[in-house]
Formats: sequence, C-alpha cells, structure tokens
Amino acid sequence: MKKTQLLSTLVIALSFLLATAHSALALEIIAAPNGSVSFYEDSVLGKQTDNGSGQGNGGGTAAQAPIKTVSPRSGQQINITPMDDELQVGVQQPNVRGQGFQDTDVMRVNRLDMQVPAAGNPTQQKAAEKRNEAGQMNGETVQDRSEYREMLMEQRQERQEEMIQIRNQLKENKQSLNIESRGVKANLNQGAEFSYDAETNQIILTTPSGETHVLNHLPDQAVARLIELGLDTNDSELNVLTKGDDVLYTATGSRRKKFLGLFNRNVPTEIELNDETGEAMETELPADSFIDGLLNSLSF
Repeated sequence: MKKTQLLSTLVIALSFLLATAHSALALEIIAAPNGSVSFYEDSVLGKQTDNGSGQGNGGGTAAQAPIKTVSPRSGQQINITPMDDELQVGVQQPNVRGQGFQDTDVMRVNRLDMQVPAAGNPTQQKAAEKRNEAGQMNGETVQDRSEYREMLMEQRQERQEEMIQIRNQLKENKQSLNIESRGVKANLNQGAEFSYDAETNQIILTTPSGETHVLNHLPDQAVARLIELGLDTNDSELNVLTKGDDVLYTATGSRRKKFLGLFNRNVPTEIELNDETGEAMETELPADSFIDGLLNSLSF
C-alpha cells in the first residue's frame, strides 16, 4: 500500500515538473533573408546569455531542428502578445473573409529571442509596396508621408543581412517587448502587441485600442532622424508608445538656456518623434522642485 502511494506521489511530482518546464519555455524565432521563419524551443531553465540577462542567445539552434516553420508565401503573421508573467506567441493566417487574422497555433512562453532582417528581400519589398499602395487607395496615407516612408525603406535596402533583435523583459511584474537595431534599443509600451509579417518583412504594432501601425523607423533610424533635426537625446534607450492614432518614439533630452541671459544651464526636455511623418517635437519637462522651476522661468 505504501509503495503504491509512493509511486503515485512520484508520478504526480514528475507531472508537475514537466508542466513547470513547459510553462518556462524559451522560444527563439529566426526570420531568414529568404523570408522563411523558423521556430526553435529551449525548455532549459536558467539558460543565460553572456551578460546574465536570462534571455536565450540562440546557442541551441544549430543542434536542433525547428519545431515550426512559416513560409513567406503563406500570408501568415507571427503575433506576440505580452501577458502578466508570460508571452503569447501566435501564428496567424488571414481570415477567409479577407479581413484581419486568426490564430492557427498558439504558444505561451516566458522568454523570447526573435531575429528578423533589417530589410526585406526584393519579393518582400514588392509585397510591401503593394500593401502601401492599397492603403493610399483607401485614404489611409497621404502622398508626402508615403514618400518619407519610401525614403526610410531605401535606406535599409543594403541591410538585408543585418538582423534586428526582439526580446522580452519583465517590468513591474508585467511582460513587455523591446526592439534593438545597430545597438540602439527601443522599449514598447506595455499592452502593445507586436506582429511580424513574413510576406512583407514589416513590423506591425497593435495598440491596446486595436489600431494597427507599421513601424517605419528602426530604433537606430529614429536616433539618426533626431540628430538630423538637431535634437540629441540623453537616453541610451528609446521608448515607443501610442498617442491617439500616432506611434511615437520618445526620449529625454535637454535644451541649453542662459540663466538671466548670462550663465549656461541645461533644461530637461522630452522629445517625441512621429514614426509616420518623421516630424519631431521637443517640450520642457516640469521642474522637479520649486527652485528648479524658478531657475527655468528665469532662463532664456
């Protein structure tokens, strides 16, 4: 009798460990320059990169076959939705009625490491152009914005072998995502969903209200645009957030003024870059103290 109880206890414990290992799944997604997307899993807990961040570093991909692949001709998207303590990764296909997407395969993971090319191949670029033209016909864009967007795409045409990194991070006990290109990282605001379109190589953000936006600037392009406009940021990382119908890159900066017209001092500012238009706005931040507010009011 005792042996039977002991065996039952061991079976329950083993089942619990297996379930826990599955819930702690780490997923690596790699989009190749030819447009195909491969999924690799790593259930080993505590696997860390050289910097000890706990993110998967892709070390297991060479020794294992992908658990799933997505063809660029399938019209499918990879959707990533941050939850409280995990991520929901779904492979979506277009609805039969032609509007929106529906999940065909859903995985829940704790760690994500995703790599996508900085620029699409010629086939993906043509598909993206057709998608943009369809948007213009529907009145979703205007001509000057379209030209600016095409300029950004042209800047990336020679970067097809360069990879963008998308990873998750836990902030305030909630999962969020960040995008990194050429060493510049941008954090997506919590609640925003991320999708990758294998057919067009486009990164798409879905706001909490359900609005979808193609991300036009890579993080390094956003910094380059700010420098072009004469705006320098003090941050090592940017933030990507939605305000109304706009997607904005935000960062803190500073504006040099003269106290009483005599002494130089820097006034903290917030910089916003509109991802659609490339236009930027800089506003002074509220003072942290009465003294700082007084100094700011006497600086020109």
